[in-house]
This record gives sequence, structure tokens and C-alpha cells, in this order.
Amino acid sequence: MPINKPYYRCYRPNIKENNLEYLRDKRNVENPYDYIRKLEILYSRLEKIFEFIEPTDINGNTYSIQLGSLLLDICTTIEANFRSILDKNGYKKNNNKIHEEDIKSWNINDYYKVNSSHHLSSYEIKVPFWKENNNIRKPFENWVNSVDSPKWYQAYNHVKHNMIDKFNEATLDNVVNSFCGLVVIISAQFYDDEILRDPDAYILESYGFPSYRGDFLQTIKTPLLIKYPDDWTDEDKYDFNWNEIKSNPEPFNKVDYKTPNKTYCNNCKLIK
Repeated sequence: MPINKPYYRCYRPNIKENNLEYLRDKRNVENPYDYIRKLEILYSRLEKIFEFIEPTDINGNTYSIQLGSLLLDICTTIEANFRSILDKNGYKKNNNKIHEEDIKSWNINDYYKVNSSHHLSSYEIKVPFWKENNNIRKPFENWVNSVDSPKWYQAYNHVKHNMIDKFNEATLDNVVNSFCGLVVIISAQFYDDEILRDPDAYILESYGFPSYRGDFLQTIKTPLLIKYPDDWTDEDKYDFNWNEIKSNPEPFNKVDYKTPNKTYCNNCKLIK
């Protein structure tokens, strides 16, 4: 049956209504705009790079110190989001470890579990200013059937641990794909509703791209466009009236990442 309370830090379609107020409820996240602001700052750095490197296929393998620095910062922010989602939902990898030490031990195998609850592999990002046809990215596409790290995440780890020999992996393509991954993980938590926007920083049309193009919608704080997953079954969708449940002592569910298929996503596949 459909889910009668929202999961912590997890946007899903709602059968009953389109009220997204639960996303900014303090019990869900204390200040979602902190995450959105970091996204905006990182995009401003990427936009600066585009002043020197044209966003086009022929420049996809271009690498530089600035790209390497940005790749590291984007991916550490992605990891922070994964950890926040898992932690908020009570995930523990090793019950015998101190909580802080357990969190430090989390890696791509743990982050992969979030794909089951958030359908990250189904998100698409359109980069409207990319010159050739390579303007639609699915940053978590290879998580459909496998835990293998995305290529951009592999590049991040290579550059982080061996900057000298692997510096050439800090490419424009990997940076753009990693940034698309960050847009996905932020959107999968907070959607793109104006309730999460800073009212003093209204930017829907400020980049010169329309806020709606067919199946793609404007993303939070960037000119990129996003297509949300359409593969939710009715049993995996939310079915609640937030105004009716928000006064409950516990209006949120926790995703059970330890027990596959127990409380979410009938067709989920998790690593045991």
C-alpha cells in the first residue's frame, strides 16, 4: 500500500496532494537552504571556468588545477549529502562502532543504498548551454543494476589520492557530471519548490533559459534542467495529507536500509 508518512530527506510523488511543506519542516532538516547555498556557490565556480573553457564535447577531456579543485569540492559535498540522508534515517553499518567512527567508515557501497529509496539512477539532467548533443546527463545511471562507482566519482578518488599521476582525470566532463550528480542528490531531497528558495534571490529566469522545457524543469539555483523519475509504482509513492499529520509527534518514517524491501520500493535491490 502507499506510504502514509514521508521519509526523512526524501522527495517522492504524492498520490493525494502536491504539498511539499514537509520538505522544509525542521524535523526533516534544520536548514535546507544551507545545502542549496553550497550548490549555488559551487555552480558559480563552474560558471567562472566556462569563461575560459567552452562547454563543448571537444573540450570534455580538458583538465586543469581549477577543475581538480572543483571536482574535489563537489564530490565531498555529494558525500556529505549521502551521509546526512543515511544518518537521518538511522542507518548503521556497524552497531559496535562509536557513531562518529561508523559514519567515517561509510563508502560507495553505503551511498549506493540511497539509490533504492530515492531512485537517483532515474534522474536526468539537461545542460542547456552544452554545445553538442552530449547535453543530457544521468550521473547515477550505472547504479540501475550495479554498485560500480560512476566514472566521475572514480576520477574524484583517483585525483584525491594520487594528484600527480591521476591529475589528467580532473576533466571538464567529470566535473560537469559530478555537478549534475550534486544537483540530483539535492533535488532528490528537497525537490525544486519555491519554499526552499531564498525569497531575496529569485533566479528562475535569470540565466536566460526558461524554467520549463517539456519533461525537464528548472533546478534549484542553477540554469540546469532536471527530469524527475517516472518509475515510481503507486505503492512506492506517498499518500498523505501533510496538514493532517504534521502535528503528530513523529510525522516522518525512517528508511530501513538494512532490510531490503521491508518498508519501501517493492523492486529495490540493496547490498546486504
